[in-house]
Amino acid sequence: MNRATITPTDNGPYLIQGNVTLLDADGNTYQASETIALCRCGHSNTKPFCDGRHEKANFAAVNRSPKHSSAPITANAVAGASPPDPNASQPPIPAGSLDSEHHHKPRTA
Repeated sequence: MNRATITPTDNGPYLIQGNVTLLDADGNTYQASETIALCRCGHSNTKPFCDGRHEKANFAAVNRSPKHSSAPITANAVAGASPPDPNASQPPIPAGSLDSEHHHKPRTA
């Protein structure tokens, strides 16, 4: 089983740290490092990875966990969620990278 930490950064991407398998909607695997940043503003040209465009888009989202949370949200609670096909092909797609302070460094072509 993969183990990871997912942190919605203030006004920025989801920061994923740890051993994860990242799949597209068809079940194809993205090649990813131990630390990746996933876009949540919708403006990235490298979706699902963050390219830093949230800064120019003035994306604003600061999330904190409630002190007394109810039952966890599961995949069944997410509209349209379905398990990926484990037999799908797995093309390599480069992941976004982060510097040592976990700030996103835009990818270059």
